[in-house]
Amino acid sequence: MAIITRWVDKRASLGITRRRRLFCTLDGKPLYPSYVRTMLHRVGEKAGVEKRVHPHALRHSMAYEMMWEGVPVPIFQAQLGHASLATTLRYPDHLAPKDVVEVMQRRAFKL
Repeated sequence: MAIITRWVDKRASLGITRRRRLFCTLDGKPLYPSYVRTMLHRVGEKAGVEKRVHPHALRHSMAYEMMWEGVPVPIFQAQLGHASLATTLRYPDHLAPKDVVEVMQRRAFKL
């Protein structure tokens, strides 16, 4: 079941009507940026994540995963809303060094 479908079902069970925004708090209130930042911090701590968890990191994570899935860069450039390809190409710069080493070790070099 898709995550959005699960959320819509959860909203209905909480009595949140369709007149409310799709993404809202558990009591139907709007999601304000400060609420999302606080929630991500709390969830990150609960999950044992030692790094800072923040909304912009989710953009980086999505771009990183799309890149590893082989999605063409212009596709996730459009998804991220970047006018400049140079901006999008900064995202792969955040690759974990371990990933770079693993890819290079798997690569077959022709001599």
